[in-house]
Amino acid sequence: MWFGDHNTPKRLTMAKVIKNVVGSVGLSYSLQSHRKQSQFSYRNSFQISQNTYTGEVKVKAKSISLLTNYEQTHDRYKRSGQLFQEGLTSEAKHKIQKAVRVLENVYKHEPKLKSYCSMITLTYGKDFPSDHDSKKHLDTFLKRLRRLHPNCKYIWVAEKQKRGAIHYHILTPYYTPKEWVNDSWNAIAQTWQSQNNLPIQPLLPNVIKVFKAGSYLAKYLQKEGQNIGGNGYGIDFKTRSLMKDESVYFVHHDLTQEQINEITNELIKDLSKDQEKHHTWKSKYSGYSGGWISGYNQFNFDEWLKYKRHDYDLMLEHEQLERRIEIQKELILNYGKNENNH
Repeated sequence: MWFGDHNTPKRLTMAKVIKNVVGSVGLSYSLQSHRKQSQFSYRNSFQISQNTYTGEVKVKAKSISLLTNYEQTHDRYKRSGQLFQEGLTSEAKHKIQKAVRVLENVYKHEPKLKSYCSMITLTYGKDFPSDHDSKKHLDTFLKRLRRLHPNCKYIWVAEKQKRGAIHYHILTPYYTPKEWVNDSWNAIAQTWQSQNNLPIQPLLPNVIKVFKAGSYLAKYLQKEGQNIGGNGYGIDFKTRSLMKDESVYFVHHDLTQEQINEITNELIKDLSKDQEKHHTWKSKYSGYSGGWISGYNQFNFDEWLKYKRHDYDLMLEHEQLERRIEIQKELILNYGKNENNH
């Protein structure tokens, strides 16, 4: 295995030695023109993502070329001026749906809560502000809601009415009295009415109990063509933290697409429970299969971790890292011995 050539000077610093060794065993994803495409040119990984709050699992495969230097030439997060959104993207809808599943299961982890959620709807009357000014009213309301429920978790979705007024649907697992919602929203809206010399008009916000929040909120996610100023939805940081999955990676090198899909489908089949919801797909870009399972088989997952992965020669990510470090140490040691012999 290469770690030097006839032009390599005999006296090298340890940093240069490590750089040569790292390049030789593929510890970097940078462009390495001296390496051939045949061996260890692709790093295949199978990501199994578990969410402790919802009990769901996602399985997907990923393949990274070790010979390609990826460079981002644009700033995807850079934004100038005011934001306007025309409908929700599919990614945003998936995030909202996952957040709803999390909120539906909060009561299992916080004993004082009930199995239903509160759906709050905030509306305006004859006079209504611009979308961006309305978002300031929403922010004020959410601050009051967090003071009412110190451990509050929520998600909100904006909806545009035909007359141009914006209103909000807020989902939270914490019981919120209708009187409190009415007093808080009217205080915020009537302050704006007074500041703009508009007639004071009482508003009628609403609160209902929902047991299947996902299906109830879904109808608001289907509406397209709503040119809404600012973000069309929001998820509080506590809910976002609960949405994060714990991932396990099975790693291999240079598998064919057929082999990758075979392993992925076997994982999905073994992890699925009877009578649980599941959804599978095949990416039109990469051709790799993937799957989502609403509840997984813990026993079969443990079997994969301990035994079955070895049938496909899969390593856990930390095992591969440890193996690479050992190779690196061995090569550095051998390199030092060769230098002393010369």
